[in-house]
Amino acid sequence: MERVKMMHKRITSMGLLFITLAAAANAGVGESAVITLVFPFGVRSAGMGEVGTALADDESVLFFNPAGLGVKNSGWRRGSVAGSFEFLLPAFKLWELWHAAVAGCYQTPSEIGGIGAYVNYINMGVNPITDELGRERFLTYSYEQVWAFGWGFSFEEFGDLTRHVGFAFKPFVSALAPGLGEHGEGVAQGFAVDVGYLRAWKNGVRYGLNLANMGPSIFYIERDSRDPIPLTANAAIAWKRRFIIDRFNLFRIAMEFRLSKELVINHYDGDPEPFYKAMFIDLFNEPFSYEMQEIQINSGCEFWIMNIGCIRQGILFDYLGERYELHYGLGINLFNHIRGDFAWIVAPEGFLKGFLQQFDTKKEGATGARHYQWQLSLTIDALAGWNEEDRQWWMVNKEREQW
Repeated sequence: MERVKMMHKRITSMGLLFITLAAAANAGVGESAVITLVFPFGVRSAGMGEVGTALADDESVLFFNPAGLGVKNSGWRRGSVAGSFEFLLPAFKLWELWHAAVAGCYQTPSEIGGIGAYVNYINMGVNPITDELGRERFLTYSYEQVWAFGWGFSFEEFGDLTRHVGFAFKPFVSALAPGLGEHGEGVAQGFAVDVGYLRAWKNGVRYGLNLANMGPSIFYIERDSRDPIPLTANAAIAWKRRFIIDRFNLFRIAMEFRLSKELVINHYDGDPEPFYKAMFIDLFNEPFSYEMQEIQINSGCEFWIMNIGCIRQGILFDYLGERYELHYGLGINLFNHIRGDFAWIVAPEGFLKGFLQQFDTKKEGATGARHYQWQLSLTIDALAGWNEEDRQWWMVNKEREQW
């Protein structure tokens, strides 16, 4: 009876929060825990439909594909740092629900590749904990936080500069209901590991693979009631190219097409399957048509003019999660070192309803949860690499061209 009461309190206090947050993440409701592990950051990426597995060339690289740290990048020479912020789910007007991230990358002119780190944080505000009769017992402060540390390198010592590999280690804390339980439980802690592969040719074509969030299952209250973390497979292809005339950075283009799928097997009458089994079982435990519906599609592009300003556009298509979104973004670059980015989402409730009902009459279109959600970020790169040529950053910088 005590176990039933405890589970009732857990569902009462956090059920709505799980549902609303799952609308803004890649995780399915009830399938996995620690949403922050799959909560992308990086405003440039957001403006392009949340891509980055194959491009992997800005400060969100460690989230999307740590192998990108091994690709020489002039912006990361002598260090770079970026910070971003957004309010989540504006349709629900929960202003205590917000997301922030800080990331940094560093490369040296050697064969060791690059290193990176980030902190990804979701604030869920103050939430009431109730008993089995719905009576409020106490208030608790809820949040999730993920740290990440990673390394990426190429096979330069073997004469191959096109292939890159990367790894990331990610400890996390998921404090959904601190104090819930007989001994003050309600906080889960654990770790995850990512591994990535990236191949980049001189003609601008790139493809990337990333297996994210390999790690043990976690528990919040009882050890025999565990949840899996969101193991996710990502695959993407991209192209980027810069066009220079008489040393003028006339314009540059980048685009990516990305597919992702969560690989989780959860049992409500027992422990979930460990990640090293789930990554194989989840590919074949449902009919092929349903497995295809679980794949999320992200695609987008950006267009820079004179290395000063850019526009971005992307799409996100999540059939099962009913997220069908148009993403837009703007960016400005100053002195080759300072970049500001802004992104927003257009996805009103019922968006694409008529189109989707041609294939499934039960589809009601987009949820509208992230309609008009916006993000801001500031990036400072090449921290110790300032020189006179940065006064004319629309021109080709000879020193930075070596990277």
